[in-house]
Amino acid sequence: MPQKREQLKEIIKTQGIFLRDVTLSSNVKSDVYYDIKTVVNSEGSVLIGELMFDKIRKLFPNTKSVGGLESGALLISTAIVFFSNQLREEGKLNGFFVRKEPKKHGLEKKVEGITKAPLVIVDDVVTTGQSVIDAMNALMAEGHSPIGIISVIDREDERKLEVLKNGTLKFDSLFKHSEFEDFIRMKKEEQKTI
Repeated sequence: MPQKREQLKEIIKTQGIFLRDVTLSSNVKSDVYYDIKTVVNSEGSVLIGELMFDKIRKLFPNTKSVGGLESGALLISTAIVFFSNQLREEGKLNGFFVRKEPKKHGLEKKVEGITKAPLVIVDDVVTTGQSVIDAMNALMAEGHSPIGIISVIDREDERKLEVLKNGTLKFDSLFKHSEFEDFIRMKKEEQKTI
């Protein structure tokens, strides 16, 4: 797995890091944007599916379903579910997603898909953690108790919500922002010379 993790890290560097002023979904201002949706829509899809599945199995071996808040979790959970469904029967996972607002027509659901317990919330990038907590609250309102949260990248932001910082709910990620800091610093230096 270390080789696949390094492969994914290189893909994130070349396709998923943008240096410009942005406002993140958490309303935090940043000059670095991780676009994991681009990575999971390319060659990174298979690696994200496999590496996230492997991390979930190590931390939460009995997991039956994965998902999270639209739109950050949609592609991530799809990659994980797709990968898992190529394995033996006992490895297969179900997927779900949480709408930001309930549908106004049809069954008017806020949580869509299959939510078999135990379930894990996934996301692309966690800054403060508000998106994953919103997903958790929506699931709990429907009687589901997530056992943990896993993201592709943890931005290691000091504004991260206490429930994630203090371990009340187990949180982990494939990568930490600090793993990309040297690369980001180098890219910023390159931009200055252009």
